[in-house]
Amino acid sequence: MECQVCKIRSSIGYCEETRALVCEVCSVTCHHCGKLIQREIAHVSPNSGHSYCTKCWEERQARRGARKKHESTPRPEKGGDTSFEALEAGTAAPVDADVPDVVPEEDDERILMASAWKPPPPWKLSFQAAITGLIAIVVLLLFPSFHRVVLPGGIVILTPLVLLVIPIVAILWGVVGLTSMDYMSDRTRCILGIGIGVLTIVMCVYALSKNPPEKQMQKIEYTRDTMTPVELQTWREGVLEKHRQ
Repeated sequence: MECQVCKIRSSIGYCEETRALVCEVCSVTCHHCGKLIQREIAHVSPNSGHSYCTKCWEERQARRGARKKHESTPRPEKGGDTSFEALEAGTAAPVDADVPDVVPEEDDERILMASAWKPPPPWKLSFQAAITGLIAIVVLLLFPSFHRVVLPGGIVILTPLVLLVIPIVAILWGVVGLTSMDYMSDRTRCILGIGIGVLTIVMCVYALSKNPPEKQMQKIEYTRDTMTPVELQTWREGVLEKHRQ
């Protein structure tokens, strides 16, 4: 869908205030909450140049006003008059009489939020899982001997079938990123992760097609064991001729 502001470029999400579709040129990200807003209605700090939405800007201005009011309020002298004359007259202020200092609130909560742990965005999880699955299936295709893993007890596990879980997880994380309004700006990256995941699934299916199932392998072994020496020699020559071509 196209941007409703410039009507030229493709949109990357909705404006948090007007709910209009905006592109990456006609929108900015709020420096505090990270939501998309139209560039024309964004509040820009003259000092830092950061953009804010209306809600975050009003909260920021309220904090700045409270801090300036606190700094401009005169404070009484600490300790008061402790002279002997004042003590005899009974007018001396207690030494410990003091107004406790009030620590002003931080100008912006991003100072604390920047040091806190944040979960990775869905596009990054999708991309990392897709790349991991792609590398694993490429290695598997280069070394066909790992297509089948035999466990104790004669249990055979098809490795490409196990690797299918990785691209499926990558696609699911990509879908989460595409459908979540909080990550609309990362939509292109999510599509990249989904694309790599689909490619990995196709390669896993190809690897499975080169690796016949257990019943088919048993049938091939049974047929080979029941061949006469002449038929077995003919079969071997046919296989060698096939690989020569």
